[in-house]
Amino acid sequence: MSAACSLPLSQKLARMDAKGVKAYELMRDVQSAQAAEGLNVTFTYVANPDKGVRVHLLGGGQTQVFLGRSPSVRRTGIGGRGDNRKVLDFWMPQLVVRRTGPAPFQSAFAAVHEPFDGKPFIESVTALPLAPPDPSAVALRVNNGDIVDTILSTLDDSPMAADGVQLKGRLGIVRRQAGKVAGAWLFEGQSLSGDGFSLKAERERYTGEIVAATRKADDAPHDAFITDAALPLGDALRGAWMIVTHGNGYTHGYQIDHIEKSAVGNGLRAVPGTLIVLTDDHGLKIDAAVTHEVYFPQRKMEGKNTFVIPLATTMVRSK
Repeated sequence: MSAACSLPLSQKLARMDAKGVKAYELMRDVQSAQAAEGLNVTFTYVANPDKGVRVHLLGGGQTQVFLGRSPSVRRTGIGGRGDNRKVLDFWMPQLVVRRTGPAPFQSAFAAVHEPFDGKPFIESVTALPLAPPDPSAVALRVNNGDIVDTILSTLDDSPMAADGVQLKGRLGIVRRQAGKVAGAWLFEGQSLSGDGFSLKAERERYTGEIVAATRKADDAPHDAFITDAALPLGDALRGAWMIVTHGNGYTHGYQIDHIEKSAVGNGLRAVPGTLIVLTDDHGLKIDAAVTHEVYFPQRKMEGKNTFVIPLATTMVRSK
């Protein structure tokens, strides 16, 4: 792939100033720019430049952009077919965005990824002021012709407002077409409202603890987690994602197929509870307070495995 930046870049440097970060030492032909007002970077296929993705990045503060190239490791082969001797034979564009400030320093990065086939279609991405101000939250306006999307995102569910939209939740998206609200999407929240519409959720999320796990590879009927939490049985959560936090703080996401109530074996004993049947193998074995990864990197994680299933509420108006 190739990459082009909307900002004028510096002369190429042989290497990025890594400052002790070894992964950056592999970046080559690095160019940089200051991005106080934001920028976009367009990645396209060399053989088919009409297809690619454009990344719109918000600037602000001491934002510095580095664009260079780094080894495309997967092209050397996957798994046992990989050949590390070829790691410098294949290259790909790499983008790094950095902000600096006096410690303790906190900054929220925001980007809009625009895949396209033919030509990009987004006209502009603009940061919006939030009320009340929150350094960990972001509000954006995305323009595409007569379609305007307002996006509010935060790490908690404290009430906030921007661009005439009020959100109490984690993520809210409002689409206006020709000045009228055409759709609204509320994720893991209580309410999303504005001029001419109001969206309320009966429930924000489901939470609980995983007490056991089963795998088809171990002759179980399902790839599943077992919990004592009360969840809606059947297909109500089909397609939803559960975010599991392990005892060491690591998180993984798993897509749900369906929920059933059952007493199943986890290889050691019968465990009654709610069975969260997944679409794929989770690759975990849970033995009391220790969770083992079956696949690489085969870590052992001590402590409880908790989960959250964020819920979504939508409203789409027909034309």
